[in-house]
Amino acid sequence: MCNIKAVQETLPNRLVGVYGSSSGAFLAIGVFLAAFIGGVTLPADKADYMDDEMWRVTYAFPLLFVVW
Repeated sequence: MCNIKAVQETLPNRLVGVYGSSSGAFLAIGVFLAAFIGGVTLPADKADYMDDEMWRVTYAFPLLFVVW
C-alpha cells in the first residue's frame, strides 16, 4: 500500500493509473514467483533438508530481475 500511495503522490494525475496498476501487478507476480520457486525447490522429505542445495536457486532467482 505504501508503494501505491507513493506513486499517487509523486506522479502527475495522467500517469497514476498506468504506473499504480503496473507496480501492484508486478508486486503480485513477484510474490507468486517466489512462492512457486520455494515450493518447487524444497525437498518433499524432511530428512533431505540437510543435503539440499536448491535454496541457492530461491535466493539467486531475484538477482536475474535486478540485473535485468
